[in-house]
Amino acid sequence: MATGSSDSVTRAPSRRFTVAVLGVVGAGFVLRLAQIFVARPTCPRITTTPTGEDCFRVWGDAVYGYWQGSLIADGHWFKDPVAWFLEGGGVREAAGKPPLYPMFLGALSRYGSPSTPTWQAALVALVVLAAAAWACRRFLSPLVGGVVLVASVVAVVAFRVADGSSPTSARVAFAICGTVAIGLIAVTVRDMVGGSHGERAGLIAAVIAALHPLLWINDGMLQVESLYALVVVWTILAAYRWWRSPTTSALIVLSVALAAAAMIRAEGQLLVPVTMIPLAWRARGLGIARKVGSVAVAFAVALVMWSPWLVWNQARFEAAPVGAMTTGSGAVLVSAYCDETFFGEALGYWAAHCFEMPRTFAAERDTTLGDAVDDGLEADGLATRLIEAGAVTVSGVDVRDPDAEVGAGDEIGVTLRKDVLDDSEIDLVARATALGYATDHLRRVPVVAVARVARMYDLYRPFDTLRINWQVEGRGRLPSTLGLVVHWALLPVAVAGAVVLWRRRVTLVPLLAHVVAVTVTAAMTFGVTRYRVPVDICEILLASIAIDAWWSGRDRSADPVDVRTDPETDSELHVST
Repeated sequence: MATGSSDSVTRAPSRRFTVAVLGVVGAGFVLRLAQIFVARPTCPRITTTPTGEDCFRVWGDAVYGYWQGSLIADGHWFKDPVAWFLEGGGVREAAGKPPLYPMFLGALSRYGSPSTPTWQAALVALVVLAAAAWACRRFLSPLVGGVVLVASVVAVVAFRVADGSSPTSARVAFAICGTVAIGLIAVTVRDMVGGSHGERAGLIAAVIAALHPLLWINDGMLQVESLYALVVVWTILAAYRWWRSPTTSALIVLSVALAAAAMIRAEGQLLVPVTMIPLAWRARGLGIARKVGSVAVAFAVALVMWSPWLVWNQARFEAAPVGAMTTGSGAVLVSAYCDETFFGEALGYWAAHCFEMPRTFAAERDTTLGDAVDDGLEADGLATRLIEAGAVTVSGVDVRDPDAEVGAGDEIGVTLRKDVLDDSEIDLVARATALGYATDHLRRVPVVAVARVARMYDLYRPFDTLRINWQVEGRGRLPSTLGLVVHWALLPVAVAGAVVLWRRRVTLVPLLAHVVAVTVTAAMTFGVTRYRVPVDICEILLASIAIDAWWSGRDRSADPVDVRTDPETDSELHVST
């Protein structure tokens, strides 16, 4: 069982491996900078439409995150940036994204801005740099810690000089996150393989990660995926380290990583159960009590980390879902539940016209207007406020009396006005609309779910998804095409890598957990390439292991000495052939 010992996990990497990986990481960073400053520099203005091929335009989710980060930097914590900047709606509470992504952008805008006192920026930078350098020195090597410290100081100074609050500086910051992920990927594969071949496999993984278009495309998009990719690799690394050496400290690190993932992307909440329960079950040397206790600790850590955000959302919203990271789940769901996405050209994807306003429907029975509106919205308690605010019409006539009589078949129009309802209430209607549509088309749901998952993995209408990636998502035509080709090339190799790990009796749970989370998310919502980044990372990890195994087999066939790894000592055994 070539799983490596706990000593192999904690042993510092060799200087040759460290220098080689740092070189690959540096090359990967240069590639990302070239994308940001040469291939697709930032367009001069923010817009609500995607970009062409000449420059990168901040739009869509990136607009929301960037503007909300700017508001946070100014002391307006988690307010609606669209209402603030575009709609003239003033201050509205918002939780369209989990907290860490806008907070990261807010920190960049606050402490990178020339208007912030230098001593404040320096103090924050000092704390962050010291923590990063210590972590690298403690868990990797003194050389890595020193390089990270020097590089971080240079980055902080550069951000300060170049105005860290600008979109371009923020893009560079996300590129740094993606670059750090390259190094973590190398370390993770080194731990997974163990023995003398772990470092070679790790270096292979670093090269693939540095060049993989589906990673460096994200790193220039000013969206959450780069930050999420970094944490995804952290969860995998922490999971393998705890599985090999199930200490309390390793469990806490793993639990924190899993909880942090959910605070970046909402579907990350799935990772706590789908990672910890099977991983604890397969953990070696643990009795039932410790297995159950480990799962309980992970859930407790997650609850402690999530509670301030969840409790605050319950306090500031009227209808925030209990335990949900955002008030944006309804908007995501409803965009994928309509005729266009169930039967039309957008099968398995989303469509902008799925949730149009005003909402129009026919009264199902003779009743009061208030009851008819509640029935039509499939959400109780909203009708009176909407009617009295003039947001409801009956057959085109403005009616402001909730007790007015309506007849069966009367056409009712409802506008979900933001000055009447908060984000959670609008989201409640959106979720109800999506659920109602799914209920009315239950027989079609399995077909659509399969199409969504197949789209996510580029196994169904891949060239249509490719067109969407560069026309709608603004990811660039050539990079997106290269990304599709690389994904298809790596997928069968990754499957071979999974077989290699299975034969070596190395658990696949830390990787399969991300596959499950991505697959479930796609089945419930829609398939979009950038949401697949955790699986892309798993592909890189597994493909590098398969390539290393093939390389090792080739070496053994040419060498009369077979080099194997002792599973107890992780030392090499030379067996004459």
